[in-house]
Amino acid sequence: MATAPKPGTKRLAAEAAASTEAAKSVLYFTYENEPLSLAWQVVPILERVEVRKATGLPWEAFCPVLGTGAPTIGEDSLCVLWWLARRAHGERGLTWDQAMSEWDVDQFGDLRLALADPRGDDPEA
Repeated sequence: MATAPKPGTKRLAAEAAASTEAAKSVLYFTYENEPLSLAWQVVPILERVEVRKATGLPWEAFCPVLGTGAPTIGEDSLCVLWWLARRAHGERGLTWDQAMSEWDVDQFGDLRLALADPRGDDPEA
């Protein structure tokens, strides 16, 4: 007797694979010589809600614009990403107001922003 996979199993597997690939798309940058990273395509819903509450705009308004070259990103978006990366790296209770009081784009003199290759290639190469 042949057994067929449960209905929807292939779809769920495809969604899981797509989610894994998205998680590999990580933005890397430094702030005051401290490396930070953010898997920007899989920001949790609670963090997305925090962005909306803090800024009045949806998370997607701050996502990098991807093209054939380097990601394009505005200073306001960089600030939001920096705030979320700090929260992801252990400053869970960091509020938007606290982050904004510390924000100084000149402290990003050593800014390095790279998009990891979803195939697993080293973003530093």
